[in-house]
Amino acid sequence: MYPFPLLHSLILRGLAAALVALAAAGTAASGQTPAQRLHEAFYLEQTKGDFAAAAKLYAQVVETGGAPAELRSEAKGRLAACQEELAATDFARLLPPEPLAFVELNRPGERLGKLLEKMGLLATPGGPPPAPGQNRFAISPEVVNALLGVRGCALAITGFDPTRQQPMGVAVLHPGDVELIRGLIETALPVQSDVVDPIDGHPTYRVEGIYVTLTKRLVIAATSPAEIEAVIERTKDAGAPSLAASPEMADILKQRGDALLFFCVNPKPLMPLLNVAMAGAAQSREMALVRALLDPQSVRSLSGRFDLSDQGVVLELALRLDKGHRNLVYNFLRRPAIDPATLRGVPAGSAALLALAMNAAPAQYATPAASADAGPPIVTALDLGRELFANINGIAICVMPPVGEPQGPVPDVAAVITVNDPAKSQVLWQQMLGIASVAGGAPSLEGTARDMGGVSVRSYRCHEGVTVHMATVGHSLLVATTESALERCLKSLRDGPSVLDDAGLAGPLGRLGPNTTLAVLAHPGRCLAVAKRYMSGADAAEVAPFAPLLTETTALLTVEHSSEMLRLALAVAGVPDVSGLVSQMLTEQRRGEQTQQDVTRAVREKDWDKALALLDQQLTAQPGDTKALRRKFDILAVRKDDPAAAAEVAEALYVGLKDDVNELNNFAWELLTEKKYQHKYNDLALRLARRSNELSQHAVWAFLDTLALAEFETGSTARAIELEKRAIELCRKAGGSGLKDLETALARFEGAASAQ
Repeated sequence: MYPFPLLHSLILRGLAAALVALAAAGTAASGQTPAQRLHEAFYLEQTKGDFAAAAKLYAQVVETGGAPAELRSEAKGRLAACQEELAATDFARLLPPEPLAFVELNRPGERLGKLLEKMGLLATPGGPPPAPGQNRFAISPEVVNALLGVRGCALAITGFDPTRQQPMGVAVLHPGDVELIRGLIETALPVQSDVVDPIDGHPTYRVEGIYVTLTKRLVIAATSPAEIEAVIERTKDAGAPSLAASPEMADILKQRGDALLFFCVNPKPLMPLLNVAMAGAAQSREMALVRALLDPQSVRSLSGRFDLSDQGVVLELALRLDKGHRNLVYNFLRRPAIDPATLRGVPAGSAALLALAMNAAPAQYATPAASADAGPPIVTALDLGRELFANINGIAICVMPPVGEPQGPVPDVAAVITVNDPAKSQVLWQQMLGIASVAGGAPSLEGTARDMGGVSVRSYRCHEGVTVHMATVGHSLLVATTESALERCLKSLRDGPSVLDDAGLAGPLGRLGPNTTLAVLAHPGRCLAVAKRYMSGADAAEVAPFAPLLTETTALLTVEHSSEMLRLALAVAGVPDVSGLVSQMLTEQRRGEQTQQDVTRAVREKDWDKALALLDQQLTAQPGDTKALRRKFDILAVRKDDPAAAAEVAEALYVGLKDDVNELNNFAWELLTEKKYQHKYNDLALRLARRSNELSQHAVWAFLDTLALAEFETGSTARAIELEKRAIELCRKAGGSGLKDLETALARFEGAASAQ
């Protein structure tokens, strides 16, 4: 036998043994087989959520040549899923680099859960059950996760298709751990769409011109397959061109932070088309004026962000322009930053504040030189313009909760105005307030002078019960509606504390930046204390439970205006825990429903005294409950025929219904037309009808018809005819429905007038 085949076989066997030995040595060195690596990677992915470490191990399994094919296929699929998870941590990585618009929704369930937890409306697993007889409203965390547990979604508009008249772009949805959402999509797509060729091995469908691809973790929709292919490629290659890597959009994307919702409009890609359009209209004077005033080429972006969490709610809108822009309108509207010296005169404890910068404040206020004569400065008409556009640095208008007994019909309101020339401002404002006081009936322009803690104060009676007080301290001019407000501002200027020292407002005031030109700040709890003195007893009792919840809540609206950015921001902080109030309201509602059932049973049994006792019990718990008052009125007026007692309830009912235009009209009509009242309460019906028409400004024909009948039943026939004619006129303008009944009523009134 020829010896070489045997030798050849021995050599091949030796090489195979060596390769096996090397593979075994590699396995021994790493301490893991491919199956063990796959198992560990699966644990890191599913249990720990460490997708980066899992992806590294999956990649090792895929690259292990000796691993079984099924094992490598499993690792390859899971590697793609981990890559998608890592890429989806920033949706901007998945989208094209130069979109016209970009919208992102980020972890909505997580944000909502934090807010509900802060408000006390998120159920605590294993928490104590509610007390017997007490209702409690608490949302299960599982419900929040099931409804809004998606990781997020993003949309990029990349262009516009003129043939289809629709935008082009791509959207990416990450359902998160909510398998139900993906399951519903996977179920609905084959039924409602056409199956097309897979993209990168993933099932793809077409729905009315939109392509939808289901990858391992994502749902990608686009107007073209190429857009979907690009997204999939970006999940695999972190260095691929994307929105996140766009240098033009880098500064804008930094503003989104970790917001729940972010959007951005990027007009730069449209500028070539805009230039063509403008070139076609170059001869238009209007277009030339627009280009000169707005410099549209300089608009860089319009963006916005909305976020909610246990810290509160934030909404921001920002317009950005290119550096060195020539947008004249933007520059004309720009004002300097708010000067802290203006806020120094606003007392601590203020309920609301509006601060506005007018002119740049000097680095240091100069003391005006004394004039040769001691007389006041001469004021001319031009000084009105100079005051606004040169002299006033800033204005802060504040509303303060009352201290002690109210001094008049107006709340404690004061304006703190910082000026460059206080002598000129004082004379100007004295003359303007003097003119207002003379118009209000005062004998002269001078007002009345008095001393308030060493400060000269002038008071001007501008209207009955309304007196305006004015004083000047340094470069601050103070104008207040009450002496109390002026005293508090004077104290704030002298030794404080001012609103800048107010711990309750430190958070929102800390958001004022070097470019903040306007700020509106409100403390709802304190505002409620201001409004309470103007409420009826029933209204005050209704809002009383809310006051303790709003002690730390604040709302701030700011406008920032720098050389290249205009930002509008609204922030609500100090979200209250409302669980106790909600529980109380639910419990009272349930008790009220039970009381209503008991009242109905007592009425059915004709036990009027029991029904009245139950209604009184409900009205004690809920003063001003109009439904309970109506039932009590009916029992007293009809069942017990007690007009005196019914009249007392009617007065409370009138107060409760005074702002409900429909209920006022309906109740009046029932009193006038239902036989059970026997026309004993026509005077009450007249009051109700008059009030409903006051609220509707006598512009609703049905309400006028009710008022006409009330006037007729109370003896004013001529007035009834006048009102009915007006109702007919309005009815004709409204289409004529109900006109026949109105004409019948008019004929009745006119017939009665003829018989008199």
